[in-house]
Amino acid sequence: MVLSKETPPFIFDRDRSITQRFLVNFDLWKAINQNNDTIKKPFSRVITMLSYMDGRKVDAWKEEQLQKLQDEMDNGIQETDKDCWDCDGQSRCKYVSMA
Repeated sequence: MVLSKETPPFIFDRDRSITQRFLVNFDLWKAINQNNDTIKKPFSRVITMLSYMDGRKVDAWKEEQLQKLQDEMDNGIQETDKDCWDCDGQSRCKYVSMA
């Protein structure tokens, strides 16, 4: 698959055999779209990443991450704060491998 600004990464369904491929594809797509406001803002970046996850095996984890992010926003974190992209000091993207 050739990634472009218009072609997003594939949907991740928690198939651990393709976790690394998903992360690399998302990182490439993120780099291609680095000047896009959605990717510039950590909050939107997380929501975008979560939107490319779907399936019975990943839905509960995705919902948990969304709730954590919403709690952080409710507690005053700004959508531009890099901590939106981080979770316990690590990129939320890295948590995909544990999903």
